[in-house]
Amino acid sequence: MDLPARRRTAHRAKGTQEGCRANFPEFISAADWPASSPDHNPMDYAVWIYLTEKVSSKNYLSIKALKTPLIKKWDEIDDDYLRAVIDAYPKRLKAVIKAKGGSFKNYF
Repeated sequence: MDLPARRRTAHRAKGTQEGCRANFPEFISAADWPASSPDHNPMDYAVWIYLTEKVSSKNYLSIKALKTPLIKKWDEIDDDYLRAVIDAYPKRLKAVIKAKGGSFKNYF
């Protein structure tokens, strides 16, 4: 599912929500979907952290100077790592919902 879709009217419509609930066992309704946060975005909590660790050993004098090593490290990200991050996302999202906006680390 397109994650930003939860903000669009058609995706919040009663019929759409009921259809998704009936056809997708892991479906999370628009009413239960948590507010946006870096803790909920795989790009923020996994990919950018990974890239930051890989390129932060050097000080860059400009964004242009950072761009080449960042792209190189992006290209080196292992598909299995990305797959594991995406596979863990539903569990992480459910933990966020269960924690009701609080710390969700204990729900893993």
